[in-house]
Amino acid sequence: MSDTNVRKGMTNARFNEKNSGILFGEIAIVAIIAGLTYKSWWVFGAVLLGLIIGIVIPGVAIFLAIGFSIAWGFIGYAIGSWFSNEASIVLAIIGFLAGLGLHLSAIEWAQDIATDGQ
Repeated sequence: MSDTNVRKGMTNARFNEKNSGILFGEIAIVAIIAGLTYKSWWVFGAVLLGLIIGIVIPGVAIFLAIGFSIAWGFIGYAIGSWFSNEASIVLAIIGFLAGLGLHLSAIEWAQDIATDGQ
């Protein structure tokens, strides 16, 4: 293995690890909102654990990444609607794609950590 490949791998791992913080922050926010909505610590804990477990299961992780990315798209749309209809569409697309890239790299990190290297 060359030095270049090791360097690229380390850079990619650092990038994915930084993005995982954002994903886990979003998971915490969703769990807090669910817990407050139902006024239940049980709901908070179940949502938190369910989402954390979901990001290491490949089939579920894709749906979670798409769902969180759609939320980023809605935020982009809301911000763009302050300016014009065209801006809202462009910012929604940018928000969705940026969110999808972020979430997929964070899920890659979580799945790397969950595996035993085999």
